[in-house]
Amino acid sequence: MTQIYAQDINLSMSCAETVQVGQPFELKIVLNNARASSFQEPDLSNFQILGVSQYQSSGGTTVIINGKVVQEGNSAHTWVYTLSAKKAGKFTIAAAKAVAGGKTYTSNTLTVTASGSASTTSDVTASGELFIDVTLNKTEAYLGEQIVATARFYSRYDIAGFEDAVFPTFEGFWNKDIYSPTNIQFEMKSISGKKYLTALWHQKLLIPQQTGKLKIGQYKVGCLTGYGFFANERRDAASVEKEITIKPLPTTDKPANFSGAVGTFKFNASIDKQKANVNDPITLKIKIEGNGNLELFDFPKANIPSTFNIYDEDPDEVKAIKVAAEGTNGSREIEYVLIPRAPGNFVIPALEFSYFDPATRKYNTIESDTFKITIEGQADTTANNLITIKNEVEDLGNDILYINTTAYNFKKTDYTFFGTLNYYLILLAALLLFLIITFIKRQQIKLNSDAALVKNRKANKISLRRLKTANLHMKTQKAELFYEEVLKALWGYLSDKFTIAVSDLKRDNILEQFIKYNLPQDIVNQFITLLDSCEFARFAPSSTHDIKMQDIYNDAYKIIGLLEQHLKN
Repeated sequence: MTQIYAQDINLSMSCAETVQVGQPFELKIVLNNARASSFQEPDLSNFQILGVSQYQSSGGTTVIINGKVVQEGNSAHTWVYTLSAKKAGKFTIAAAKAVAGGKTYTSNTLTVTASGSASTTSDVTASGELFIDVTLNKTEAYLGEQIVATARFYSRYDIAGFEDAVFPTFEGFWNKDIYSPTNIQFEMKSISGKKYLTALWHQKLLIPQQTGKLKIGQYKVGCLTGYGFFANERRDAASVEKEITIKPLPTTDKPANFSGAVGTFKFNASIDKQKANVNDPITLKIKIEGNGNLELFDFPKANIPSTFNIYDEDPDEVKAIKVAAEGTNGSREIEYVLIPRAPGNFVIPALEFSYFDPATRKYNTIESDTFKITIEGQADTTANNLITIKNEVEDLGNDILYINTTAYNFKKTDYTFFGTLNYYLILLAALLLFLIITFIKRQQIKLNSDAALVKNRKANKISLRRLKTANLHMKTQKAELFYEEVLKALWGYLSDKFTIAVSDLKRDNILEQFIKYNLPQDIVNQFITLLDSCEFARFAPSSTHDIKMQDIYNDAYKIIGLLEQHLKN
């Protein structure tokens, strides 16, 4: 007779004893020789949880007596946490607990020592299996100074796709995308002897708008992983929260005309002529170029002589601005059209532009030339009755029509239209027409005064217009732009229909609205499936694209039509 010995069931926990603040490391909890029916994770409040995954492995011999499993050799239920320490210090990780076969098992405790501070370099510690690493080109900056945040994705697993991607809100910063993912391109990289799939996830230009300690929240994403037998299992990846110290601009030697420019700039002002006739337009050009917060400050004001009219005191700008990993580069230019109304010699004083240079920590002021202008001709006494346009000035004083003094012979007639039947019929028709027009106008005003209602009414038209754009991208095989436009059509339609900002739309509040409007469950399921398909296709690697764009387009057109039927007011 063969004797069977039940292997011990135990719960163990392990991780590195020393870690760096802000760098990911792995905590592994293993229940040996059993599968847990419930699990209580340890207190991890001193750490940020970047990712969690679990899996069941088995091996050896399985023994069954009377239909019951009494032994599973070398089986294990494993939980893997990717963590990072929030601050330096010595921390205790309390025991985890798991229930298997009606019995509770308790793990060992661990002590972890964290040292250093959050790194801003691009070096990555290869201690996590799946995470997003965020680097900053600086962790201390002046108000208005440019900061570049770069997020990279790292995985030891094969990636089949992504879902539920979350990006930080960058509260307290003016921000602009340098790189935003549409089609993730992976490369293999070796870190500390371990091979990772890695890809640029997101890159953002940040310009702080307030001083103090500002935080950049976590990036999060659900990953569909392919890892042996457990292919397509979802695992979550996240980044570590970052903190930046923003200093106020110095008050010492701050110019009175400083309007917030921070960076390095060139400044120039010019006029197209120094001699002109009365009513001839003169163009004043002002141009600022360089590297810095180009879009966040005002142009200097010119002191224009009182006898000059300004065609447009708020002219359109010509911008040539590029946002890249080096920051914002480019130029801004405006033109003022000046109309002289009297002869004489005039002066436009030099314009001054001031900016703060973070590299030298000093303010700089650039001064333009002083403009001397000679105006010839007679003073325009009808200046207030002139109509001016940018390329042409017309003097209406030369177009006065004189009174005709020719005598006319008037003849008296016996016929009078007043009081006749036709007179009253026309009067009645005019009154009815007036009442109809007034009623229609009031209805239009009432409808247009409710912005939400206007959006609701136009939701279908706008979404179909976006689908037409998506169709053009499909015909030119621009898959990334196609899926992006379809998602805009779907999210935009719901935003307009439910009067919820697109940035606030989530699956939870969408489902709440669907329930509120009593939408059939099959339509709800179709919509959610379509969203999942688009998001998967948009974020998945190009090698995994197996969804036909034509099917997505047809489904989107169909689902918006069904939603319109049920949500139409």
